[in-house]
Amino acid sequence: AFSEAATLWENILQDPITVKINVQFVPMQSSTILGSTFSVATTHNFTTVRSALLSASDSVVETGVQTLLPASKVPLTDIDGDREDPKVTLNAANAKVLGLGTTMDPTYGCPPEDPCPLENSADAFMSFNTKFSFDYDRSDGVSATKHDFISVACHEIGHVLGFTSTADIQDDY
Repeated sequence: AFSEAATLWENILQDPITVKINVQFVPMQSSTILGSTFSVATTHNFTTVRSALLSASDSVVETGVQTLLPASKVPLTDIDGDREDPKVTLNAANAKVLGLGTTMDPTYGCPPEDPCPLENSADAFMSFNTKFSFDYDRSDGVSATKHDFISVACHEIGHVLGFTSTADIQDDY
């Protein structure tokens, strides 16, 4: 079922990279969370990331949009006021796609409760909550008393691939 979820993403995203994910099934403290994902974070100079984005552009439209990015720093406004940041933090999968290094960021790279670097040099780890029952074969419909594992896995893989938000991470919100 996990492979089926990964294949759904592979059919959408065509970049030739391999993303390693450690997966576990554990009883989580929460009774409302089906799954949880942590992706390794890496930090690069904004100008390096901007150049990589421009180099990876597949179309005139993409290039046009990416040339609108600031030239050298990211403008920020938050509780600390206005400033510019010469660096940008992204997850390992995004860095791989752009041909950038994936060295773990010492500040944002790993949650304090988990050992880093990740086992097997993984780019992410994913947990599924054993307090829930999952249906692993949706070809015959999903049982009314279970959760569609493929949908939950697709959602979590999306986080590994960068569909996430770190808004206010620097302010601890």
